[in-house]
Amino acid sequence: MLGSLTDDVYLRQSGFGLYIPKSVTVVGVGGVGFWLGLELAMVGVPQLNLIDPDSVEEHNLNRLPIPKGMIGRAKVDVLAMLIKSLREHCIITKHPYKADSDVLDMLGHEVICDCTDSFRFQRQLGQYCADKRVEYVRAGYDGTHYTVTSNVLSTWDVDEDEPDG
Repeated sequence: MLGSLTDDVYLRQSGFGLYIPKSVTVVGVGGVGFWLGLELAMVGVPQLNLIDPDSVEEHNLNRLPIPKGMIGRAKVDVLAMLIKSLREHCIITKHPYKADSDVLDMLGHEVICDCTDSFRFQRQLGQYCADKRVEYVRAGYDGTHYTVTSNVLSTWDVDEDEPDG
């Protein structure tokens, strides 16, 4: 069965009682989002929506398993290619542009994982998820700390000069 924890590849994790959502959207697939998208596919999430407007740049190569020949390609394309090479059954929808409510509304997802680095956008996406009653998980890395939070609306002040998403 597609993405079932009873498939041979997932048999060892069936005893953990894991909840595997049918569809997850990862917003921001550089850095943490790249690894998160890969891990979600590896544990058997059958459908992934990948959203990121950025292309691979040379400074990304020190933390991601991307060959130098991929510089200039869309990050969502590179991640989708890697996932498909490991989990061909995974259905991947790629969106190489900024996430907004129109894009998010057209996707089917149980969970949205926010791996962006803009506090303003994190706050907007958290509010979107609260309004739509979609599970929201925020994950980030600032060079010294890795954080994961769930269903928490941002309470920090946002710098008004910070660009959106």
